[in-house]
Amino acid sequence: MNMDFGLAVTYNGTSYTLLCEGIVKKYPVGGLICEYCRLSPTSIKPIIMECTGLDEAVTPDSMTDAILQLHEKLFEHFPPVTAIMISLEFQDASSDWMKAIRENRIEEYMNFYADENSGMESIKEFIFADTPYPSFGCGSILQVLLSCYFNFALVYINTKFMFYNLIDENIDPDQQDRVLKLYRDLCGNLIHIQQIDFRVLATAEKGLESLYNIKTSMSLLLFEMANAQQVNQQFVKCSNCGQVFVLEGRSDTIYCNYPSPQNKNKSCREIGAQVARANKEKSDIVTGAYRKKYMRYKMATKRHPYDHDKKKKFEELTSGMKEWRVKLSVGTANTDEFLKWLEQF
Repeated sequence: MNMDFGLAVTYNGTSYTLLCEGIVKKYPVGGLICEYCRLSPTSIKPIIMECTGLDEAVTPDSMTDAILQLHEKLFEHFPPVTAIMISLEFQDASSDWMKAIRENRIEEYMNFYADENSGMESIKEFIFADTPYPSFGCGSILQVLLSCYFNFALVYINTKFMFYNLIDENIDPDQQDRVLKLYRDLCGNLIHIQQIDFRVLATAEKGLESLYNIKTSMSLLLFEMANAQQVNQQFVKCSNCGQVFVLEGRSDTIYCNYPSPQNKNKSCREIGAQVARANKEKSDIVTGAYRKKYMRYKMATKRHPYDHDKKKKFEELTSGMKEWRVKLSVGTANTDEFLKWLEQF
């Protein structure tokens, strides 16, 4: 890779400026990795399937065209840091596949690829579902892209896992110790794994600035965590979306400034409190309605201990409520549907 290829950011010791694809955007320390770790990897597959020329044979030219096309589409669907990092990982993985083709080592590469990731069958099944391909390979542009997608998923999972373990004090201590050891190794014995280029950039406004090109997901994590330690950056989990964000301003902030899951045009900070109130009201309605039914059946079974029909209904009520609480919490059912179910009691 050349020096200019990567996630390009300047760093002044307190904040970053992203300089990529004509985008100039400021981020706090920690903001780059927080944006990236909000990604749901499953959202990438539809974007791959939107690309044209997927049935073409794999050649250097067709592969380059496919990666460039995917790169452009990623920027249509994701914020800049996320789009760039996905693109970088896909380009890196596709280069490995092209190398295997050139060196006539496809079968060897596929066997190694499968053996190394034998415990990730569910991810593999999702990626290749509803496609003509059962597994990795280079039979077409689509098959290579799907193989690169699998590689990306593994890289992303490991990056996010390390990030959450490094910032969460409530993680299992033994697990966190293992992650910390790996983190120290990546900054020491395994430093060669880092792919971060450095240059000095002269600008008219600020004079000389430090410019970094970050080329892999793990390198981004290391870059962010090293700088976060230096400035004692605090990370908080949003009370609305549950994602991690950088604490800026007030120390009691509980909502992030990213698009909310309820309304993409409004941030969690704008509507978080409103959503919390609405959820509490719904919870109160659910709890109140259930409590009435629960007490009625409980008293009935006490008064009539040999009434097996009432006892059976009471068991159906309590066991059913456990399922409904899960449905309501994950959003697969609403309050009206719950109340309709409750009417049968």
